[in-house]
Amino acid sequence: MNVRTLGTILMKDVRSLYLLVALATFLFAADVFITRLDLLPLWSSFRQVLLLLTGTVLIFSVFQLDSPVSLVDDWLCRPVPRPELLAAKFLLVFCVVYLSRVIAMFVADLNLGLSLAESLQEAILMQDRYVLLVLPILLLTAIVTQT
Repeated sequence: MNVRTLGTILMKDVRSLYLLVALATFLFAADVFITRLDLLPLWSSFRQVLLLLTGTVLIFSVFQLDSPVSLVDDWLCRPVPRPELLAAKFLLVFCVVYLSRVIAMFVADLNLGLSLAESLQEAILMQDRYVLLVLPILLLTAIVTQT
């Protein structure tokens, strides 16, 4: 797998969807801070729907961004193999959904006074099972409905 091609496709997708990527990253990170620091008591009743909707819009936007022609030719690098195109899209979704939550949870746990090892373990081992269950289903749906 060519890392340069992967990076080029990733940067093209981020530039094309920068507002959506920024909003989704902010919402996933803010969810961690709100729930860990207990800032809004009513957040628990709205968080699942909002995060699921945000993740769905992000996943479908990322995978619908390129037409089926892009599987063979992309405007930044030609030809684009399908595994590299899909890997770049998975990497973008992974960074927005998982990595933003990991970093936010690490910072929030350090703020709460947990040790460095405890904070790192809590951050890496995601506690939210619902998001981890639904997002792979959405990823597979987005790949199937790419056209």
